[in-house]
Amino acid sequence: MRVALVTTDLSNGSGWSTLAGDLGSALVAAGVEVVAVTQSGTAPAAIWQPTDFRPVLPGSTSRRALPTILRANRTVAAAVADCDLVDVIAEPYAACFLSSCRARPVVITACGTFVPQLVQQWPERWWYRRIFRRCSLRAISDYTADQVRRVLGPIEVAVHLPGIPVERWLQPGTVPAKTGPTVISVGAPKPRKGWHLLVEALPAVRAAVPDIQCLLIGGGGSKDYVATLKARIKELDLEPVVRLTGRLSDDDLRGWYQHADLYVQPALNDGPAFEGFGLVHLEANACGLPTIGSLDCGNESAIIDGETGYLVAQGDVPALAARMVEVLSDAQLALRLRQNARHHARQHTCAHYASESLAYYQRKLAEHRQ
Repeated sequence: MRVALVTTDLSNGSGWSTLAGDLGSALVAAGVEVVAVTQSGTAPAAIWQPTDFRPVLPGSTSRRALPTILRANRTVAAAVADCDLVDVIAEPYAACFLSSCRARPVVITACGTFVPQLVQQWPERWWYRRIFRRCSLRAISDYTADQVRRVLGPIEVAVHLPGIPVERWLQPGTVPAKTGPTVISVGAPKPRKGWHLLVEALPAVRAAVPDIQCLLIGGGGSKDYVATLKARIKELDLEPVVRLTGRLSDDDLRGWYQHADLYVQPALNDGPAFEGFGLVHLEANACGLPTIGSLDCGNESAIIDGETGYLVAQGDVPALAARMVEVLSDAQLALRLRQNARHHARQHTCAHYASESLAYYQRKLAEHRQ
């Protein structure tokens, strides 16, 4: 089988490219021919090597890019003409495949916010409702699938939970300068990640765990949000406790995953934007870290509440603080959560996700040929 994976690029610099890269690598390892269809101007990266590489997509996924995306239909259709099936992992590019649906199955992988948003925006919604109803839809979490059905009506949406390259996270990382019980959170700093809620919870946690330290790891995001975080950290006298590290090297990031005590990302729905899954929770689990996330988002599929960590109501700072203190203060509980977390991560590998995806592709191909 020859599968076209549609994503922005071949790096691991975004949720789209990370999901596509991990899936593509595992599919290639399983003997599938994978054609990476990416934005024009991008170059192959060392993170993974597809069978073939075709950089033909328009360079933007913004709302204003729809006319450009539609004009690329013919070029993109030619780029996938020798493929048996297309999997669009960067959802806005679904509009490039309006003319390809008749020739081969087109799968749209809903990674989070984009499918619900695209079918509600004017004037884009007419095009995207049309293409999404013609294609096969799958989602990376039950919550994301529910949001897709909410806006598209009673439509079939398969749910395939993504996986991670567990072995990559088990490679030895740099031993960090750890000074006490350590909480980490990883991502691009923006309101949806809930870092401000974590900061608000820390005074209560510090009262119970005086030597706690907290690292907020990640670059990019919103400069205004980072400025607001820094101001609030200063107001709460948390400068000795909290450090915004920016982006770290892979070795340094693995080191913190491997030596920290708790992973916390209290995701917060920000208007129409929500957390589609939260691969970071599985990355932390692979290193034996229990995690705390939020209800009413994709975290519900990433965390087994009470087994690999905890889910708290969005915005409930006292509940968040209480759960953090509970894990950091109870060694037996922390050990049980760590053991469960490792086991959970090993059940959600890239190979498992690729196997489930391949079975889905084969079913859709058989349906298309009938």
